Amino acid sequence: MLRSRKPRILSDGVCKNGAIATGKQMLSGADQRTSVSAVAFDCGFGNLGHFARDYRDTFGELPSETLLRSRRAA
Repeated sequence: MLRSRKPRILSDGVCKNGAIATGKQMLSGADQRTSVSAVAFDCGFGNLGHFARDYRDTFGELPSETLLRSRRAA
């Protein structure tokens, strides 16, 4: 018998990588009301430090740097 399970975003590397990529898209197209905290929580992260660390490890910059660059370009 198969049981359906909700995906555990932070325990599965593939899901986590997808969440980080989604976060980058959200931060890259951000407006003045967007915050790194809101994006992290929307992507399934409960710990902001883990989001920032994983984001930096993936993209080589902090999520706040992406957000700042996006705001300057707008």
